[in-house]
Amino acid sequence: MPSRDEAYRIYGTREQRQFTACSPFNPNLCRTWLLHRFDLDCGGVRVPWLAVIAAASEQMTGRAWVENGHLRLRMSPFWGMGPGDGPPGPPERWRGRFQGEYADRWSHRSRAVVEMPAGFAPALGIPARFIAAPAPYPEISSAAAPPRSTPVRPNQPTQNEPVRDARAAPPPPDTAIA
Repeated sequence: MPSRDEAYRIYGTREQRQFTACSPFNPNLCRTWLLHRFDLDCGGVRVPWLAVIAAASEQMTGRAWVENGHLRLRMSPFWGMGPGDGPPGPPERWRGRFQGEYADRWSHRSRAVVEMPAGFAPALGIPARFIAAPAPYPEISSAAAPPRSTPVRPNQPTQNEPVRDARAAPPPPDTAIA
């Protein structure tokens, strides 16, 4: 039974970009991923998206891991085929045909690995949806004041102005104070 949807807060700005890599053996065999880079709040701990994908891959396919800040993804055996390799016919008809002579050929060959740009990772089968959170209410500053209905005297500071240190000069000597 699938788990329920959960929302996770994203720290800062989420970056997103496309990344295309082609097979080192067949330049006509390319794959494009939509990559993301951000940190999210996971139970009060700040976690990079890259680490989430690596942990999920470990639980599902084991094809992805992080090395030196880059997600590395082990590709399928088809990715490492050069033109003319494999059973005859188009690749979509090869399922289950890696037996006999083809099994020997492919069992000893290491599978190609694609390295993603630093810090970026695709969703790799995780049904992630990125939804903008509602805008927070603007913070009310203690310096902000409601509109005044009474007039302000010219030398009196308003609630939006800092209080000034006012000092009175002594009166001139010929002036009497009552």
